Amino acid sequence: MKQKGKNRTNGNRKITKEPLVDEGKIEKLIKDLKTGNTYWGHEAVVSLESLVKIGCPVLKYLIEVLKDGNEDVKINVIDALGRIGDPEAVPALIEVFKMQNDLWVGGWILDTTYNLKKKAVAALKKIIEKNPEETMEILIEYLQSYEIKYLAEKNAPAYTKILLGINELMEECKKGGLIEAEN
Repeated sequence: MKQKGKNRTNGNRKITKEPLVDEGKIEKLIKDLKTGNTYWGHEAVVSLESLVKIGCPVLKYLIEVLKDGNEDVKINVIDALGRIGDPEAVPALIEVFKMQNDLWVGGWILDTTYNLKKKAVAALKKIIEKNPEETMEILIEYLQSYEIKYLAEKNAPAYTKILLGINELMEECKKGGLIEAEN
């Protein structure tokens, strides 16, 4: 007897069964999300909602899209990761803080990834609300490993962007009462 998404026991051994997921369906939803006529396109919105309903099994697919999608697609993916609420998405969302897409306008350089970074803060906050302890552990572990990498590579700009993003996240969490404000 198969149990979908449940733990079952086989003698003395505990067997964890992952939810049965149609990978072909997920791949089609991801394709529709990527080609769905920008942020408000019908295919994109329907795909986004279906992916969020599937939940954790789509994390690896969404994280892959986050690496190479256009800005509108990335906004959808960031939103979906926050709504799913799995702490495993934290490192990918932190990577958003390092993204930069410079645009020259009238002699000024503008970073067009501002909206992505704001969405990443909101998504991380949602994940913290759902799984505070596990999320904070992953966040601290990621920052420690990144600090070691920074010290080895001397990549101050990327590290600074991450710290600024984390600082904004902490301020949002203080406002929302998720963490205590310092006196």
